[in-house]
Formats: sequence, C-alpha cells, structure tokens
Amino acid sequence: MKEIKFRQAIYLNGIFRSFHYWGFLESYGNIAFVGPITSASPKDALEHSRQFTGSLDKQGKEIYEGDITKTLYWSDNREGAICKGKVQWNMDDACFEIEWLSGTPYGKTDMLDISSNLEIIGNIWENPEILEEEKCNFTQ
Repeated sequence: MKEIKFRQAIYLNGIFRSFHYWGFLESYGNIAFVGPITSASPKDALEHSRQFTGSLDKQGKEIYEGDITKTLYWSDNREGAICKGKVQWNMDDACFEIEWLSGTPYGKTDMLDISSNLEIIGNIWENPEILEEEKCNFTQ
C-alpha cells in the first residue's frame, strides 16, 4: 500500500517551528491514522499541510510538496544546468511536478521523469530565501 501522509508546518507566534507528520502511517507493521494538529482551525491545518509525493530524492529523503530541489538539467542547446525548483501538485494533469524557479528556461516538469536525480535543498517554510537565490547555473 502506498503511504498516504502529509507534512504540516507548525508556527508559533507567526514563526515556523517544526513539522508534524500525519495521515495513514505505518508503525510496527500496523497502519494507523494520525490526524493534523488543528489548534487554530481545520482550514489552517490543511493550508499548512503538503502531501508526500511517494518519491525519494537521490539521497533517499522523502519528497513533499513545498520542497525546494536542485538537479542537473540537460537541454538540446546547452551543455547542462544545475537548476532549482519547487515541488507542487498539478491539478490539471493530476501529477506532482517541479516548477522551475523564475529565470530558468524550462517551465515545469513532471516529477516522475526526474525524481531520482533530484536533491532536496530546503523547503518553502524553513528556507524561503532559496527561492530568491540564483535560479539556474549553466555549465557552459
């Protein structure tokens, strides 16, 4: 069975503090449902929760929506580039994708095509500054 789980960002006084993992989680061979923390409101809990994609990065880390990744991305007209992107759910195509950060020439890519080459370098809650850094570094 594919694990259906989520990672919820927990804030204290408007500052990110930690993650709470919830969903149908396996422990000691049993599957149990663990719910989100809803101290503020159920809507707030869901807005700060992102789903596990079912994929692992090249270091073996679980990839969640909201993770910021980097990979060596090849193109027909360039030698290659180390590009950064944000993992998100594409509602129209019903798949997880990498939205390459602005400044990259690639747009969006279905995550299944490249997940084994991705490396998680942060996430949108703990490391929002990564979204502002250099987006794509071409090797040529």
